[in-house]
Amino acid sequence: MGLSVGILGEEAASWNWPVDADRYGQSRLSEHERTVLEELELRRHGHRDDGELWRPIGRLLRPLEDTHAGM
Repeated sequence: MGLSVGILGEEAASWNWPVDADRYGQSRLSEHERTVLEELELRRHGHRDDGELWRPIGRLLRPLEDTHAGM
């Protein structure tokens, strides 16, 4: 997937977005995902390195992680 922005010049026009957004599901949040996100919101002031808590929203995090890895 390429990104072309005329005002930024030729260099920007040849830049390719590092992540293919079509690879990721775009369905609505499930009730379970909403519940987990609400729980994470309640704990946002303290980092939670609890894999079990993050696992249910893995599909939401994957595009962010892939984008970060591509930078």
